Amino acid sequence: MFHFDEKKHFFIFVGWVGYGVPDWQEVQYVNDTSIEYYGLWTYCQQVAPYYNTNCQRWSNAGNRIYHDTTPNFVKTSQGLVTTGMILLTLGFILAMITIKLGTLAFVTGTLALLSFLFLVIGIPIFGQQADKLANLQGAMHYSKRYGFWFMIPTMVLEFLGSILFLLTGIFHQKSTSH
Repeated sequence: MFHFDEKKHFFIFVGWVGYGVPDWQEVQYVNDTSIEYYGLWTYCQQVAPYYNTNCQRWSNAGNRIYHDTTPNFVKTSQGLVTTGMILLTLGFILAMITIKLGTLAFVTGTLALLSFLFLVIGIPIFGQQADKLANLQGAMHYSKRYGFWFMIPTMVLEFLGSILFLLTGIFHQKSTSH
């Protein structure tokens, strides 16, 4: 039977940190002394010369910066990544129960696979569209920050976890049917 691995809950923690921080995309424009960065929930500006940071929730920042609205790719990614992270957490809770009740392995594997699908759709949407927006707005420099990159190992581990739990379900089913 599958044994719980400490690495999985470390990556869930890393995933939730990445999910909540405003450090997904950094943008700097020509002749602008500020650096802008944002994530799923917050938009920040660091203004030179002292690089004081001013952060606002997207509901406020979008109204002032992006033509009275939060960019659509941010809204789409918020929904997809939130759903993926909730499913990931539910799968993690079920994984702990599955250690004792192998019959839940298929449910856990299915939740993990669904979580992976939401993450694998939402994260690239954010990544590609954030770069596209920065390019359209004439950014001199733009790049991904640590919050975005924290989501990648979380997503990969979730995929591997889904396969392992589905295999565990198959082996459990075969062992109890004989």
